Amino acid sequence: REAELKARDFTALVAGGLAAESEVGVLQRLLLQAQTAVASYADPEWAAERGWPLLVDALRFRLDTALPGSDAQLAVVNALAGSVLPQSVLTSFQGWMLDVAVPPGLILDTDLRWRILQALVANGAATEAEIDAEAQRAPTSTGRRQAERARALIPTAEAKERAWQRAVHDDDLPNAVQEAIIGGFSHP
Repeated sequence: REAELKARDFTALVAGGLAAESEVGVLQRLLLQAQTAVASYADPEWAAERGWPLLVDALRFRLDTALPGSDAQLAVVNALAGSVLPQSVLTSFQGWMLDVAVPPGLILDTDLRWRILQALVANGAATEAEIDAEAQRAPTSTGRRQAERARALIPTAEAKERAWQRAVHDDDLPNAVQEAIIGGFSHP
């Protein structure tokens, strides 16, 4: 963490020990640090070819072995949602959004549905129409902010330009909506 290990070594250490960590707070912190190491400090080529696959494989194993309904199960799903995902995980997430093959004990509440949809959007596996449909399921101010974040996650130059213009130049945006757009502007 303090430049004493290479990002790839730290990521491998976390991935190798993930299954043994029983304290959810420690698990969440380690997952966030490993994601940061891969996204921000690792060689980009290594991150794409080895780093994200290593971390995602460890997360998938931990998800398969987590106690149904546990905090660890939820922490792992949240970490997956913030990762660069292979098609197999995206396909699972798409199924979960349709209530198909959801892991036992995992409750897809509104917040988790948004996180999964945002992961799909960021990885190019969901469209603006799906964002609109989810926003209609949750017609609240929180739902509006989540939809704004999801639209900013769309991985196209046009969507990024639209998000940038709104976040920087739209003085009529409420602060919470502006923050959601800024938060969705980037994804690993």
